[in-house]
Amino acid sequence: MSVLLNQICFLTALSGVLLKEGLYIIKAAEYKMLLTAIWKDWSTDSHSNEFHIMAEYAKKGALLSWLDCGIGVVCILVFLQLLLTPLVLDIISPMNETRDLIYIYPAYYYIDDRKYRAIINLHMAYTYILGIIVYVGCDTSYMCIVQHACGQLAVAGHRFKNAIFDLSIVNKTSAIQDEIHERVLRSIRQHQHAIDYLKTIQSIHSTYLCICIGLVMATFSVTLVKVSSSTCKFTQFDSNCNYRASKQVAAQSEISAESIKDVVFLSSQLTHVFLLTVQGQFVQNANDEVTESIYDALWYNSNNKTKLLFVLALRNCLNPPTLSAAGLIILDLKSFSEIIKTSVSYFTVLKST
Repeated sequence: MSVLLNQICFLTALSGVLLKEGLYIIKAAEYKMLLTAIWKDWSTDSHSNEFHIMAEYAKKGALLSWLDCGIGVVCILVFLQLLLTPLVLDIISPMNETRDLIYIYPAYYYIDDRKYRAIINLHMAYTYILGIIVYVGCDTSYMCIVQHACGQLAVAGHRFKNAIFDLSIVNKTSAIQDEIHERVLRSIRQHQHAIDYLKTIQSIHSTYLCICIGLVMATFSVTLVKVSSSTCKFTQFDSNCNYRASKQVAAQSEISAESIKDVVFLSSQLTHVFLLTVQGQFVQNANDEVTESIYDALWYNSNNKTKLLFVLALRNCLNPPTLSAAGLIILDLKSFSEIIKTSVSYFTVLKST
């Protein structure tokens, strides 16, 4: 059972790498369209306030990307430290025989691991770093395009809110009313552009997010079982300060390398699923802000033709675009808590068997 649990965690992690890499290879044309749209949006001659809004969301995407990248670097450092620990200890505190090689993932090499340990260490480090790069690269690109979509929604809300002059009389000159009408039309086009962009993101990532969340739930539950099953080995001292254990150790309690791997692996999974689901929450918040901006606009100072445009815009906000996992799970903070709760439920079932 322990061998099965140990294998499942890294098999699902490998499946995640292949899934992420395969998605952006298969959907390369659609993803290029998303990147081209970002370039066009930034190249458009817009008001400085709109560029400021887009820059704020770009900074938010960069912050989330740096957070994800930092977690990846921490995982790399921890796992490489475990990999290099036997080599360092052999130099600092040599024993009669070379310490055993610590495998950072389950593997079997059909060669002598003592004779070729340098090559094995290099291969494991390269494989692990490459996997982290794929995870971080795919996740950060996903977060950046979602934040850009939220920025486009915020720009649409800004245009709606500032489309109408503060007029006290409805029947002002027709030139002003025509300008107001054109501004509202421009706001609607921007809103529809942001919605279409989000729908493209959803169509590309829908199945991918469903499979990814399923893999994370399975891995999270199994890793919880491994973490809960790992115990510290305690040794006791006798009255003469001699050890009663069968082997001498350097500390009173020893935390195995396997436990460290499991804890770091568990933390990275928790952060991974949070960063995926919180993007849907950002989209929902941006949609709500657009609706509030339309309500806050001075629509009552426009003519009837322009008021109808506001009604259509509000009607469009009743069915806002969302990010979901194949339509089964709407991604937001509530779904994040449900995913964790379900994973813990699976953990209790596995633990009791």
